[in-house]
Parts: sequence; C-alpha cells; structure tokens
Amino acid sequence: MPGRGDRRRSLWAWARTLLPPPAAARPAASSDTAIFARAVPESVSIEETYRFEQEISRNRFVGRAGSPSGRITISLPYDGYEYFTRQALSDVEAHLRRRGPHEGDVDALVGHLVLANYQDTDLADVLELSGRYGVLPLRLPVRSPVLDVPVLVSDRHEYHRVLEYAPAQSRPEIIPIELSVELEDPDNAALPRINAASDPSTLDDVAGKIIEHVQFKPRLTFSLTVRLTLPPRHGRAPRAPIVRRVAVERPTIISLAPSSLRLRIDGHDADLQHNPVNRSLEWFDVRTTPGAEAGEGEPWSFHSPPMLLEVEQPGELFARQEISVEVDVEVPGQLLSGVDARLFDACGRQYRRGRGNRPTLRSTITTHCTVVLRDAFARRLLSPYLRAADQRAGHDDAVGVRARPPTDHAAAVPATRRSPLHEHVR
Repeated sequence: MPGRGDRRRSLWAWARTLLPPPAAARPAASSDTAIFARAVPESVSIEETYRFEQEISRNRFVGRAGSPSGRITISLPYDGYEYFTRQALSDVEAHLRRRGPHEGDVDALVGHLVLANYQDTDLADVLELSGRYGVLPLRLPVRSPVLDVPVLVSDRHEYHRVLEYAPAQSRPEIIPIELSVELEDPDNAALPRINAASDPSTLDDVAGKIIEHVQFKPRLTFSLTVRLTLPPRHGRAPRAPIVRRVAVERPTIISLAPSSLRLRIDGHDADLQHNPVNRSLEWFDVRTTPGAEAGEGEPWSFHSPPMLLEVEQPGELFARQEISVEVDVEVPGQLLSGVDARLFDACGRQYRRGRGNRPTLRSTITTHCTVVLRDAFARRLLSPYLRAADQRAGHDDAVGVRARPPTDHAAAVPATRRSPLHEHVR
C-alpha cells in the first residue's frame, strides 16, 4: 500500500501534467504565438505575515490584530549571463525573427509556479485558479518601448512582479506565539518549592536564602522568552523559527544611558541597539530550539532562550503604568495558511536543490505586547526576611540594623505580596 510520501509525489506528478508542453516538444510553426525562453528567475518568494497582540497583566489577553497578508514576489534581471542567459536570448531572437519588427509588445514564458493547498486563501480569485492545484505562468516582457534585443543582456534592467493575496482570518487555527515577560530585582526571593520529603541539602540552601545578604543594588532585569506553536505538518520536522527582532520601549528619549544597559542571551552578552525613531531598545536574530517532539497530527513547539535585559537605575520605570514590547519571528520554509509551491522552468523541469533557485517560503509572525508594570511587580516573590548591611563597614552594626528571625512568619512578609515560603517552612 503506498505511503504518504508516495501519494505526495504522485500528486505533484499529476500537477506537472497541468503545464504546457516544453518548447522542444512544440512545433515551430510561424503561427505559434508563445515564446519560451530558458531564463532562470533570480528569486521567487512567497511570504505571509500574521499579526497578534498580547497583554500581560492580572487579566491576560492574547488575540489576533488585523488581517493576515500574503505576497508573491518574482524577480529576474536582464543580465545576459546567470539569469537571462545567452540561451534565453537565442530563444527570444529566433521567435522575434519569425514575428517581424512591428507586432508590438512581446512576452516570453520562462517557467511556471505550481501552487497547492491554497483553499484557505483568496489565491483562486487573485490568480483565477481552479481545483486543488493551480499554475501561475511566469511571463516577462522581451520587447517593449524600453526593451529590445541588445537591452536584454545589458544588465541594466530587472523584471520585478509582486502579487498580493490574503490568507483566511481563521489561519492559523491556534495562536502561534506567546511572549513571557518577568521582572526581577535583588529583592526577588528565587526560592524553590520544598516539602517535608526534600533533600536536607535543599532545606539548608533555602534556609540560607531566607537570610539572604541583600546589598540593595539599584537594578532591574527584564526576562523575556518567546514561545511558538506551529501547526501540524506531515513529513520531516519544520525548521526552527528565528526571532528576527525584539524591541522594548524606552521611557524617554534621554533616559537609560547605554552604560546602564546590558543584554544577556543564553548566558552570553549580546549586542543591544538604540532606535531613536521609535524610542526603543532592539536586538536581533535569536534562534529558537524545539520542545518535545511532536507526534503525528500534533503541533510543533519551539522556544527562545531567556533574554535578560538588565537596567541600572530603573527609577523612571517604576513611575510608568505600562511598557510595550514588539517581537518579529520568522518561520522559514513554511506558510501558515498551508500553501505549498513548486517551481518549474520553461522546459517543464522542476527546480531542485543544487539546480537553480527554488521558491522561498516564509511566514512572519508579529506580536505587540503590553506589560502592565504594576501587575508585573506584584507577581514577584519577595524574600520574607532581608538583612541590611553596609559594605564599607563590613558588618551589620555599622548601620545600626540587625535582622532577627521573627516569631510570627506572617509579620516578616512584605505588604506587597505574601511569600508562599511560610506555607512550607515552619
């Protein structure tokens, strides 16, 4: 019984029957109006963009923002060498000699883009397609008021075509992106959950953290993590998405000097840029890693490493009600609408790896996240008991403050939020 791969190959083989016969198989009659040219497109790309919005607060929200959009871009330079080759020039000259010099504008067919699974888009209306598979002929002008035979190989012109389409509002069926933002500072407890059966060394470690020596550093750390969920797909696993851009809003154009900022990604220092146009801090190109391997028909999950933005002297942030974060993620080799594509040359041969330029498929996911700072600060777990110290004196008595273990655990918890530690340590 044929497998899924055999069925897919047979479907694409059937799709090739939709193509017209290659130039070599067509009669060279003078009445033939089609011109076939053995040119090679420099690029054929299909890109879809999906926009989402998110709010991180006590009432969390994740939803769609605007309509998704799609774009097919085709480019082919008249270079006379690599793309519009000398063979293509010979094909065009042979046809133009038969047509005569006064027939007006002439186009040449250089290939076909075969599209499949486009039922969740409006490509059928935009390109006048029908059925499960559709063919977009790749035609480019070879004679016009600005083009003639010598210009075709002069490397001064380029054919460029853009087709806009719209994926369905319901695609993808699940929200593919979620941004996690946490605020950390030296007051954070960072205590693991324990129980009576915990290892004694763990209990000792927690007991030491309860009387943590805090030096009251004026520092705030934003911890950002991007989580992605891609639709199920057959065959091999999808390529890992890339976080192309992260932009964190700055409070004012003159605050947060570069010397007070530090970005660490996966434990390593990373480059941080200031964008004065939209008043944001930006960094780029963070790769994601896959989560648990997905089974048949299950979605694929990916996540970025923790991205830690450390801010010294963050006083202005405490006075703000909210802050905005924008994230752009690229999903290479996959269109979230489900569209698939194959590219064929003028002779009906498919472009494969190592031969010509295959079509580039890419989805871009954009999300705008609003972080309500008051709620984010309230979610921190604070140490139930801190010890004040002055480094210059070297001991606690220098400032006249000595912390004592309180008898009432509830009294040691700051008013901001009670730490869950008192539920486990008696």
